[in-house]
Amino acid sequence: MSRRIALRILVRVEKEGLFAAPLLDRYLERSDLSPLDKGLTTELVYGVLRWQGRLDGILSPCLRYPLHKMDSALRCILRLGAYQILFLDRIPAFAAVDEAVKMAVSHMGSRQGGFVNAILRQIARVPPRMAPPDSSSGPSEWAIYFSHPEDLIGAWVRQWGTEEAAAFLEADNQIPCLGLQVNTLKGDNPGFQRALMEEAGTIIAEEGKLVPHFFRVHGLRDIRHTRAHLDGLFQVMDEASALIPYLLRPRPGDEILDACAGKGGKAAVLAQLMEDQGRITALDWNHGALETLKENSLRLGIHIIQPLPGDARNPQAVGARRFDKILLDAPCSGLGTLRRHPEIKWRKPLSSISSLQPLQRSLLEGVAACLRPGGVLLYSTCSPQPEENEEVVEGFLRSHSSFRAEDVSAYLPRPVAGAITSQGYLRTFPHRHGVDAFFAARLRRCEN
Repeated sequence: MSRRIALRILVRVEKEGLFAAPLLDRYLERSDLSPLDKGLTTELVYGVLRWQGRLDGILSPCLRYPLHKMDSALRCILRLGAYQILFLDRIPAFAAVDEAVKMAVSHMGSRQGGFVNAILRQIARVPPRMAPPDSSSGPSEWAIYFSHPEDLIGAWVRQWGTEEAAAFLEADNQIPCLGLQVNTLKGDNPGFQRALMEEAGTIIAEEGKLVPHFFRVHGLRDIRHTRAHLDGLFQVMDEASALIPYLLRPRPGDEILDACAGKGGKAAVLAQLMEDQGRITALDWNHGALETLKENSLRLGIHIIQPLPGDARNPQAVGARRFDKILLDAPCSGLGTLRRHPEIKWRKPLSSISSLQPLQRSLLEGVAACLRPGGVLLYSTCSPQPEENEEVVEGFLRSHSSFRAEDVSAYLPRPVAGAITSQGYLRTFPHRHGVDAFFAARLRRCEN
């Protein structure tokens, strides 16, 4: 059953452009799978998405016609079978082949079952061995080994050089740990640890390296169903994401605008740093996201977040109000989150940047008009691409002489080696800091 659910998810991710994480959550919640089988389903979905490029590179020489021209279900069945053979030592190759054949027969008939059997047995007989590419290797060798599209690899090699790009790509394929941000409105670090240990038993938890009141946890599943989570003792997020609100230096009593609030993870951190005193206007066009934000605020015991439907490109969305501080976590390609969302890299993300940059610029223009003189605007993305980061910020500064950039290093809660650029912007990386690739720029509006 695990493999069949994984197949349904993979086909929908590919054909409908859905994200794997919420889809996986829905399927697993409705299933009667054991915890072990839920873990296998999760492993199969993310494993295939993470290593799709290498799997396709291994499968393609065994085929008489291009993989991309196959029926989506057949293509996903082959990837599932190959992934188990090549990456999962605990599953015997014969079992992986047998299950893949059964799925092919069930979906497409005995002929395709025979086809799947022949291809996967060929791979199982002589599993390919791959050596890491070097500077002399061709683009296709890099793409297959690191399981990333050629254009993305090319852009990162040009941007950082082969050694740095290879380290980034390697980290992108690692399974990230679970990040838990402790809710300081309801307790402290020792209390959080006790509550989680009492319920979950033995876990491996280490304190965050970038921010206080944060833990990186390994070996824990179904975290959102724990009593500690339901009681609002923590929220799940990446540590780089939790760092962003600190750069605003929020204070109790502040009037803050979270201009693209989404489900409210960063707004919740802001509220905790403000000791739940002041007001946070959480603006977003997505009504569903704002409903989740309300639920999250209730669970965490936060009272100062006020959801507001609206478009941050239009200053009138917040009326005549002006804010002390504004957070603009702008919509972006999401290329900094590929460890958690590997499906993004197969959706031509580089070509989408050209359409995102005008949106990012117009959002920055819109929220800037809502900032009081002397106030601070923080622009952030979960992308490593200069087109979404430095180019947007510096273009804005050239046309807005009343704003100046401030070095963010003075606002870090802890020193973070190698995270501050020569311009004073924040850049985190999975291979350097063990977190998602985030960017942030702190902009102050002059008093006059």
